[in-house]
Amino acid sequence: MTLAEPPSEQHLAAIKDALKAVTKKDVQVDVKVDPSIIGGLIVKLASRMVDSSLRTKLNILKAVMKEVS
Repeated sequence: MTLAEPPSEQHLAAIKDALKAVTKKDVQVDVKVDPSIIGGLIVKLASRMVDSSLRTKLNILKAVMKEVS
């Protein structure tokens, strides 16, 4: 999992609980910090990846704006 800044223990516990609810398994979380994602998080789980980083959202918005103009 990649975050823009180190998570608090409470935040990390909430993320683990959410992943456990989705996978129905206990999960081992490897936290990486990458300030370039600005905010949000990127989660890689086996072959799936969920990217809810602010950087990705801004890049999508930029691409849509280019199409409109």
